[in-house]
Amino acid sequence: MYLSSPLASLVPALHARVIQVLLSNTGGVTGRQVHRLAGMGSDTGVRNILVALVEQGLVLSETVGRARLYRMNTDHVLYRSLLDMSRVRAEIVSRVRVEIESWDNGVPAWHSSIFGSFARGEAGPDSDIDVLVVIAPDAGTDLTDDRWVTQIATLAQNIETWTGNVGQILDADVTTLGKMLQHEDPLVASWRADAVPLSGETLLQMLREVRVRCGMPLQSLGGAR
Repeated sequence: MYLSSPLASLVPALHARVIQVLLSNTGGVTGRQVHRLAGMGSDTGVRNILVALVEQGLVLSETVGRARLYRMNTDHVLYRSLLDMSRVRAEIVSRVRVEIESWDNGVPAWHSSIFGSFARGEAGPDSDIDVLVVIAPDAGTDLTDDRWVTQIATLAQNIETWTGNVGQILDADVTTLGKMLQHEDPLVASWRADAVPLSGETLLQMLREVRVRCGMPLQSLGGAR
């Protein structure tokens, strides 16, 4: 799936961007504005797409002064489907969150978040969906527990089933995170900057507690969520 623009999984990329712009601007926009907001294609190419969408009834146009404004036809039978597709990102995040929260009946996660290109809104059709999952320090077990291993494998498989993209799960414990903090692993900086929280303890509080548990001095972790 083209994760940063789900509509592009079904229609050409420029068509998808034009439709996304119109879905996000319900008050009416000019062809020039659509081209600027789409951030790709030529002005002529965007205008040709707008004309085709008007002919199909998906888009309405009107002349206001010297400008022609375009907006989605919210009464069109396809409008709701297009709107739902434009919100697929939120649906993916929700499904991953629900899956991990269900682990409370197995081996619970202390923290989970999505990071990487999907979190930044830059993921393409070949991008992985990267998920950080930290085992609860009081779970009474470790990362080798068959139940935990099964949970991780099932989550990865479900992500691929839901999206067609690989679910890349980074599972960690306090010891692993402590070593990453000690060595200033750049991956930790990327979590602080881009991570989308899913469940459990916040990233900031978790990293602070990891430092305490590992006997490391506390320091500013600004930017974490």
